[in-house]
Amino acid sequence: WGTWGKRKITAPFLTQKVVGKIRDVVIGQSFIIALEESGTLVSWGEDKVGCLGLGNDRVNQPEPAPIPFPMVDEQSVKVVDVQFGRHHVMALTDKGKVYTWGENSGGQLGLG
Repeated sequence: WGTWGKRKITAPFLTQKVVGKIRDVVIGQSFIIALEESGTLVSWGEDKVGCLGLGNDRVNQPEPAPIPFPMVDEQSVKVVDVQFGRHHVMALTDKGKVYTWGENSGGQLGLG
């Protein structure tokens, strides 16, 4: 089941990185993003193009960290789906809004 650092995992095991129930997971080249049942996204691993969603200065995150979203009408954002492109991530909220982050070399983030 893949490698992580110098360890090699050859059989399925129950990861306990994220406390609570997980609704969905996306797996990048060297990082993971988990959608928790609460609608929160957490990420961990290593990524140099911003797919961790933790800001420009965080390229390595060994433990799960919440991906911060801006407050909307003084309420926190609840994510219902997450997808991974080649070098970018998209999150769909319960209000039908889409947030994107990562590499934008081809305009894939939809910034205009």
